[in-house]
Amino acid sequence: FNGLAWRYHAKGEVAAAVRCFEKSLASLPTYASTRDLANLHFEENDREKWKQTLLDFLQTESLGLDHAQAHKQLAVGYLSLGDWANARPHAEKAGETWSSWGLEIASYVCEGLADWEASERWIRERSTSYPSGSGDAWYFWCRRTGRGDVETARKLAEKFHTRDIRTLEFEDLFRLGAFLIMENKPVEAVEIY
Repeated sequence: FNGLAWRYHAKGEVAAAVRCFEKSLASLPTYASTRDLANLHFEENDREKWKQTLLDFLQTESLGLDHAQAHKQLAVGYLSLGDWANARPHAEKAGETWSSWGLEIASYVCEGLADWEASERWIRERSTSYPSGSGDAWYFWCRRTGRGDVETARKLAEKFHTRDIRTLEFEDLFRLGAFLIMENKPVEAVEIY
């Protein structure tokens, strides 16, 4: 049904696309179908149907991180509308899964609401729970906001950045260079860049 729905959508037949997505969800409520239908409603500026589609999905059986993805989608949607207060409970629900992306969105929303303590708690959990992929996230948060336990965050970031430089991807090299600049080591940063 989803492939057919997108074909209708491409032809500008929104009602037919919605009908296909709804049939898909009636037969098997997956996050992919929910996400696509919610995105279609959002694109059509029907915010109530966008929200209700995602909330209805949250009433289905939870499999893996699908509910967290729906909460993240609600949070991001509310953020795009400038509604930070309504984004927060959904961002925090995503964060409660302790997925890296859930912790990141929870920290981001709390930071946007100037709840520094909660924001740092979420980003600290991201760095300590995922030290091999996000070991410097807390440090960058501390430096960007001018808040938090920068000394402890620095130690974690230093450990993160002691990996063999030959194994690093471009993004990791960029982050290492930024870390070195913030640590007042411009010569080393230039060598990395």
